[in-house]
Amino acid sequence: MVVIAVDGAITDATLIIKPEVAEPEGRQPSDSSDDPAPGHGPGLLSPDAPDHMNCTGVARMNSERSGRDFTRISQEILQRLSVKESVDLNTTVEIRACKSDGFSEGKVRVILENANALKFEQSTSESD
Repeated sequence: MVVIAVDGAITDATLIIKPEVAEPEGRQPSDSSDDPAPGHGPGLLSPDAPDHMNCTGVARMNSERSGRDFTRISQEILQRLSVKESVDLNTTVEIRACKSDGFSEGKVRVILENANALKFEQSTSESD
C-alpha cells in the first residue's frame, strides 16, 4: 500500500493506493478484448458495490502524551466512524512495556488489577 501524505500527516486529503489496483507507471490503457470490463478487473469492485467498505488504521503513540493521543483518535476517528448506522466497529488497544531492570512487584500487581478492572481480554507480566 502506498500512502502519499503531506509533511508526514495523514489527513482527509491523503491519497492511499493499493499497488495491485494501480496501473503500472507508463502503461497506457489498451483496447484489447482480454481486458476486463471497467470496474471488473482484479482488485476492483463492481459498479454496484458500495465504495469504501472497510477502514483500518494503526497508530503509535507518544508514551508521554498517550492521553492526548487517545482523545484525538477517539474524537477524530472513532466518533466519525460510529456516527453511521450499521457500522461494525472494532477497536483494539495493545500495550507493550519493557524495562531493563524490571518492574517492581507492587507496580505489576497494580497494573494487572487495573487491567482486570478495565476488562482487558489479556494482561500478563513476564520475566526474561
